[in-house]
Amino acid sequence: MSVRRFYADWAGYNRRAIEGIKRLTEADLALRVHAVRDLAGDPWPIWAVFAHPAATRVFWLCDVFGEQGAEGTPFGGNTKWWEDDLSHQRGADELVGAWETTWQVVE
Repeated sequence: MSVRRFYADWAGYNRRAIEGIKRLTEADLALRVHAVRDLAGDPWPIWAVFAHPAATRVFWLCDVFGEQGAEGTPFGGNTKWWEDDLSHQRGADELVGAWETTWQVVE
């Protein structure tokens, strides 16, 4: 049984997220979201909220389930897990790239 039927518009959600990320400024991406916090209880910046699901795709699909393609994303190799480094803000271009390349793994 394919999981695709449970996620019928996953491609649409991905596309809309990318469209939204592209419109965000550096200041927008730096805003903190109080509903999402790190282990110390500090709110995450918006850029990290967007980076996390992209990295999670690679973790679950590639690391856990053995799918190929991690090396084509920002989360393979030496830059693995940059979404957790809150001291280094990521820009819209990096986030869009992460969403686009990790979507290729999903497809």
